[in-house]
Formats: sequence, structure tokens, C-alpha cells
Amino acid sequence: MSNPSPQSDNKARLPTDAKPFHYDILIKTDLEKLEFYGAVSAHLDIESDTKSLTFNSSNISITNVSVTYPDVGIQHVDLNSLTFDEDLEQASLALSTALKKGSKAVLSIQYKRSMTNELKGLFLLSVFDSESLSERLPVHLIGYYYSTYEIKGQKRHYGVTQFEVTIRLIVRINGSILNSSTLKATAARHAFPCWDEPALKATFEVSMISKEDTVNLSNMPAVSEAKLASSPGAHFFEDCNAGGWKITKFERTPKMSTYLVALANGDFKHLESSYVSPLSGKTRPLRIYATEDCIHQAQFSLDVKAKALIQYEQAFDIEFALPKLDTLVVHDFDAGAMENWGLITGRTTALLVDPERTDLNSKQNIAGTQSHEVAHMWFGNIATMQWWDNLWLNEGFATLMGEVVILNKLFPEWNVYSSFYNSHTVSALDLDARLSSHPIQVDVPNAAQIGQVTILHHSFTCQFYNTLHRYLMLYPILRPRQASYFSTLYTGEEKFLRGVSIYLKNHLYGNTVADDLWAGIQKATGLDIPTLMSNWTLKIGYPVLTVKETEGGIHIRQDRFLITGKAEEKDNETIWQVPLRIKTVNPKGEASIEDQALLTTRETTYKLDIKNLYKLNAGGTGFYRVLYTPEHLAKLGKEAARAGSTLTTEDRLSLLNDATTLATSGYSTTSSVLTLIDNLKESETEYLVWRGMTNQVRSITLSRSDQADEDDLRDFLRTAVAPLSRKMGYEYPPGEHPDTVQLRTTAIGTAASTGLTEAVRKLQEWFQIYLDTGSDSHIPADLVRPTFRTATKYGGRPEWEEMKKVFINPPNPAAQISAVIAMCNTRDPVLIEENFDFILNGAPNHVKYMVLYFFFGICYNEKIGKGLLSFFKTNYTEITKKMEGTFQLSYVLEAISDVLRTNEDAQELEDFFKDKDTSKINQSLAQALDLIRAKAAWSERSKDDVKNWLQEWKKNNHVEEGLVSN
Repeated sequence: MSNPSPQSDNKARLPTDAKPFHYDILIKTDLEKLEFYGAVSAHLDIESDTKSLTFNSSNISITNVSVTYPDVGIQHVDLNSLTFDEDLEQASLALSTALKKGSKAVLSIQYKRSMTNELKGLFLLSVFDSESLSERLPVHLIGYYYSTYEIKGQKRHYGVTQFEVTIRLIVRINGSILNSSTLKATAARHAFPCWDEPALKATFEVSMISKEDTVNLSNMPAVSEAKLASSPGAHFFEDCNAGGWKITKFERTPKMSTYLVALANGDFKHLESSYVSPLSGKTRPLRIYATEDCIHQAQFSLDVKAKALIQYEQAFDIEFALPKLDTLVVHDFDAGAMENWGLITGRTTALLVDPERTDLNSKQNIAGTQSHEVAHMWFGNIATMQWWDNLWLNEGFATLMGEVVILNKLFPEWNVYSSFYNSHTVSALDLDARLSSHPIQVDVPNAAQIGQVTILHHSFTCQFYNTLHRYLMLYPILRPRQASYFSTLYTGEEKFLRGVSIYLKNHLYGNTVADDLWAGIQKATGLDIPTLMSNWTLKIGYPVLTVKETEGGIHIRQDRFLITGKAEEKDNETIWQVPLRIKTVNPKGEASIEDQALLTTRETTYKLDIKNLYKLNAGGTGFYRVLYTPEHLAKLGKEAARAGSTLTTEDRLSLLNDATTLATSGYSTTSSVLTLIDNLKESETEYLVWRGMTNQVRSITLSRSDQADEDDLRDFLRTAVAPLSRKMGYEYPPGEHPDTVQLRTTAIGTAASTGLTEAVRKLQEWFQIYLDTGSDSHIPADLVRPTFRTATKYGGRPEWEEMKKVFINPPNPAAQISAVIAMCNTRDPVLIEENFDFILNGAPNHVKYMVLYFFFGICYNEKIGKGLLSFFKTNYTEITKKMEGTFQLSYVLEAISDVLRTNEDAQELEDFFKDKDTSKINQSLAQALDLIRAKAAWSERSKDDVKNWLQEWKKNNHVEEGLVSN
């Protein structure tokens, strides 16, 4: 398998004539002037004769440069000999004396820069989860910037770094992720001149100068802290007295990439804990830092971190490499969290929990975030991708380990393996079903072009890791002739983790490509992992397996699946190695799974007793669709709806999702999906399946261009969920199992969102008490969001104004998100316009990144619909100006494609961009148009099918009373 990587002659990459092995960094932070001053000394190995040095630097004002030559000493350099390439973010220094190959040199630079708080890429549009927004939303804050918070009515600042431009997006609709991504580029160059490429690892010794009443943080523990005398750092104090300042010096780091360096300075408070290494018995201190206003909500994250570290050490058989692990909670922050080695940073909504007033889903998101970042301490920090084309090595694995494998060990009651299908598999399958998709691993010539790597990495690669992990976890003991020494010792999940451990140990403090990981897992399992994974990572798309019964078995054929319909021959050349995982159920109701079946050809016949019920892709772990005959799908539907069914939660979810998506692309009928849901509702007790059912009904609704169809589909879903909502009730008894908690929340939330009169009235009653008393203590924490949303949707200005107050002054992060969602659900045209204005002009004045939540909320409001496109077109210049230099326009298009549904809509969008530069969004635009046109074709193809089914359903069923929603 090839691992594409840019060549050294690519001008976007740094020359290879010098390589840093150590940096000395001194930073002075002035939070009053909102400036920082720096001095960096880069110790270099000279790899070839050179009379110039080229390094990364961006928006830094360099004031002094010197070079220490071998046997010559320090020589100051004329600043006029420095040249800059702003596009490449590179500085080149012409040298008077050549540096010889094999020698060492030190480049020393003094500089200064303003600290900014500008949110580039602010305008991200997409859909959101009416029940639970993920806390991983993209904002573009990079370098060493300042964040603002308020104490007793006074605004205060602190400084923090973000050196990885991370765009992580999880867009949920009733629990199912539709869009997930991780796009990254290094930004250490915005804080100090450096060789800013992931493979150019070095050690770092950091010193920080700051006001005496503030706290300095970095990757390593502080070795000393003292008042600043007049001599150290004197060049920083030409115009002011050194009094009142201090200098903090930190231990030297291990070898690490520049994007993992972290600095912070401010008036931080902290909570402290520790953990005992299960490998060495060593006790390590753990802290979580935050500002005074929110430190009391940080204990949960600290506890998760302590427990997770123990699990990771045991899983990888490698001790945590640093003497401490801190976490810093930040108000304005890029992407939910960042895995800086020794100093995890993350935003309030990703790390803080009010133990009394936070819903279960928020706790799950926060635990997943903390565990995800701890996973990176090994996978990414200790062994780092060679270049950004292997970014998916980091992110997919951290997601699988942090949010599934380890989280399941920490919270087994959360049923995270079943949740994985809704939270990652659905997203990846949806995105890679488009003709405009791209492989997991693609050539990324330079960091600036990472924005063109669209939205597959995070969920898509996580799903492939999961497919491999679950395949190995369920794989039986291998035949002796296949087995290596390791595979005889380790089975299942242990094999997978043992392979990862081998990989990490072979590349400690180094850089890697995909083949290195496959080699480790192959050594542990004896399986041909590179061949198994090759086409999954290097080719576009995935297959649909068409299954037909034959005498004595089933015939299976694989073809590339596209949401727009059957693939043409030119797009259907790949043959994947597909783990079939065939579940069979005999007439006695006994189930078994065949784990060794692997489809490696275009088509094959598999011996099977067709008297038994069978289902491919048992557990939904495979990355493919399965198309059955209508007769066999009906049999599976009947078994899925049976109380005590042998089909697991994951089986039922994959059956539902496959049925809907195959109907979308014309392989089957939409009425078969509605029949499946109608049958499932009678006996279904799993909240994940209920959320899956609501997802599928909503996706059908979004494809309709007939208002009557939309209303009938809403009636259908309301009628389906009404009995469950009555059965579950509105009370949350203490100690209730998390599945039951989430089932009730899903039932009540869906009932209210579809306008079930009794549910709406109940939540309105609760909201009125809240208005009268100013307290929401009578509302169960898990129903605060549905209550706020419902009251504002069916209310008017008083409800909207109250939510605006909560947004501006929230008691906790969860309440603030709930308020945003509520504001955006208003159906009042005047208030809708005020929301748009608030997005552009008001929200950034309070909490900048919360603007993103407003866009999510507006996308979900059925009263706006195509108005989103009008808003975008009208404000295009202003929006794109705010997003200049970022990748956010891609997400705007993803959102627009969700609410548009006709060929005319697609044409309008395409025409709008005809006279505009789309070089940074061409793939995202193509994906958006693919989706809109697929929905248009689906609507046209299935309009009579759906209409006839709904009319027949209405004849035979009592339709639950609902409030008008349009």
C-alpha cells in the first residue's frame, strides 16, 4: 500500500538543509496591552551545505535575528536579509557565512505580536440535533490569542495557544450524525518562528514572563518561578519597569511536534487529583484549570481523565510519558478540545458539567471529549503522523479508543458500542456515498490545502478502525498455519490492542504512516491487514451487496454504492475485501454468526440453509449497504419487530438505515421503510432505535416538496411516539438506568417536536412556572432543552426574550446551548429576522463561538427552509469576508444542501456560484449539489408511493392530535 507524501522539492514544504532538534522559547505575556513578546533559539542540525535558512513564520514582527555559527560564534543578521512569503507562511534568511553539512547552528529570533481574539470561520451553517448538540464545533482561533470572561461585571482576559487549526464537526439530527470532520494545519508559526511540520520533532524548554498574580502553564511542570530581576529578559523591558513581573521556567519536553506545544497565562483556579500508574506504581498529579466563574463545574472532567489514564496504560502497555497531565478550560476555543501533550485545552461546553443541572447526553459528550484527548497522548503525541495525508491515523483512532473502547470500560452502562452506529457509522456512510467524495488518505501537498480535504476523516476513519477492531474482536482462534506467535496469545480485542501497542513501541517519539500501524496489527493477529485495508483507505466509496437466494445458499454481488443511483462502469471498478459477518437464526430461534466469511471478489455464492433467517453485516460493524429482496426484507422486519428479537440494537439500526438509503438511491421503495418503522414501533424499547426511526422519518420529510406529505409524515411520527411518551411519563426516578433516561428524553422530545398536544402543554406549563419563579429546578435536567425549545416554538416574544437572557447570562454551558436552540425555533417571522440579525451583530459580543449554535438552530427550523439560502446569498459578501482564510464555507454548503430539496434549488445554488471563486470549496459544492439532486430524484420517484402509503395508513389508524407546526 502506498502512503503518498509531498516531496522535499515542493516549495510549500520547508527545505531539508536544516533540521531543528531543540528550541529555547521565552514568552512575555502582557494581558493589559494584549501583546506578547518572544525570543526563540532553534538549535539546528545542518543536513546539507547552505547559505540560507528557511522556516515558518506568520504575522510576527521580528525585531532581532542572530545566528551562532560553528567555531565562529554569534553574529547578528541584518533584518533586510529576511524575506517573507505570506502565502506559504515562510521566512528565508540569507547568511553571510555558509553552514556546512554535519555541523550545528543556533538561530535566535526576537519578535512581538498583538494577541487577537478574532473568530475567523465564524459562519458555519449546518443542521443540529434537537436533543443534543455535540460540543465539537469549529471556530478558527489560532496562535497565541486572548480569551475573555466576566467576573462581577468586569471583563478580564487570559492568553492561550491553539497551534492546530482543528475543524471538528459533529452534526446530529435526533442522535444520528450527518456530518463529521477533522481538518488541521499547524499554527505554531503564529506564536514563534519554527520548523512547523509534524515530522520535524524537537525538544522544547519554555520560559514565560507574566504578571506576578497570574498563572503560567505549559506542557511540562514548572521547575522554578521567581520575581523577575532586571537582567533576565531585559530586552522585553526597554520601556517599562520589571517590577510586578515573574518568570516561570518549565522542564524540557520529550521530542514532539510543534503543533503540540502549549502556553497559557491568566488568573486560573484549579482542582487537583492524581492517578497511580498500573505499570510502574508511580503517582502522577492531575489538574484541571479554569477561571473563577466556572471551576466548580470541572470535577467530572478531572475524574474521567484520571480513570482514562489507567485504562490507556493497560491497553497500550506503555506508561504515560510526562510527569503531569493538566487540562485548561477555555471560553473562546477552536474545536471542542485539543490534545497538547501534558496540557489538554478545551472549551467550556466540552469540559464543564453542572452536576445538578446537566443532562445525561451532555455528560456523555464531555466524557467522550476528555477520553478522546487522553487517547492522543499516545496515538498522535508519542507516535505522530509523518504528514497531514495520514491525519486520519490520529483522529479516527482517538475517536474509536476515546469515545468507544475506553469509554465503554469507564461507563459500561452507557451502551457506547450500540451508540457508535448512530454517532459515526451513519455519518461516514452518508458522506462517502456521493460521487464527489474522496478517499480517506489523500495527497495533501501543503498545510494550507487541508481545507480541500472535506468531511470524511473523523467519522469515516473511525468507522474503519471500528470495522477492523470488531472484525478482530469477533474473529475466532486462527488456524495454526495462519497464526503468528502473538495471535496464539491474544484473541479478539486484545489482538487489536496488542497490535497497536506493537506499533507504538516501534515508533516511540517518531513519525509514522498507515503501513506502520497495519504492520503492528498484522504481527499481533497473523492476518494480512494491509491487503484487507488497502482499498478501504486508498479508494473512494464503499459497496452495496446485492443478496439473492439460490439453491443451497445466497448469491452476493458487490458494486459501488452512490446516493444518486447505480454507479456507472467507470465509477464501479473497485473490489473491496468485505467482512460479511452473516447472522443466521434457525427455526428454534437460535442465532449464530459466521465471522470468517470474507468477500474478496465481485460476486460469489455462499452456502447457507435458506430455511433459516439470515442477515449480513451482523452488528452493523461493516462499512457497506445490504440490498435484500423485498420478501426477505419483510422477514427481517418481522423478526426485528418481534419482542425478544435475535436482531440486536445495531442490527435493527443498520436495517433501518440501509432501507432508507437504498430507497433514496432508487434500489427499493420508501413505503417499505415506513412499513418497517410502523412495525417496529409496537415493541421497540431501545432509545437508539427510536432515534433511528425519527431520523429516517425526518430524512423522508426533507425530501418531500409536497406540504401535505410533510404534514402527514409528521402525523405518522407523532402517532407512533405518543404511546411511548405516555408510557415513559415525565419523571426521572433517581438511579434509573441511562438507557431508560434517554428513551424517555427521546420520547418526550419527539412528541413535543411533532406537536403532540399533551406534551406541548406539559412543557409550556413547566416553562410558565420557570418564568414566574426564575427557577428551572422543577424541570428534569434531561428535559430542560425540549422545554425551552417547545415553549419558544409555540410561544412569542416573552419566551424568546427570556431565552436571550439565558444565552447572555447562562447558569451553565448546557443551559446556554438550550437557550440558543430555543431562540432559533421561534415561528414568529419578526423574531426569525431578529435571530439573523443577532447572529451577524449580537451573539459575537457575548460568546463568540456560540454563533455557530445559532446557525445550527436556524437550519432545523422548518419555518425557515429555503430562507436559509436567501439569507446566505443576501449576506454572502459579509459572511465570506468574516470567513476569509478559513474553510468554513464548506459547512455553509452542507447546511444549505440539507434544507434544499428540488432540482430548481440545486440550479439556483449552482448559478449563484458561477461568477465566484470556488477553488477552496469545489468539492463541498459538488457534494451539496449531489445531495440536493439525490433528494429531488427521490421525491419524484417516490411521491406516489409515499402518498398512497400514508393515505392507507390514515384510513386504518387513529391519528394523534397535534398542534399546527407550520
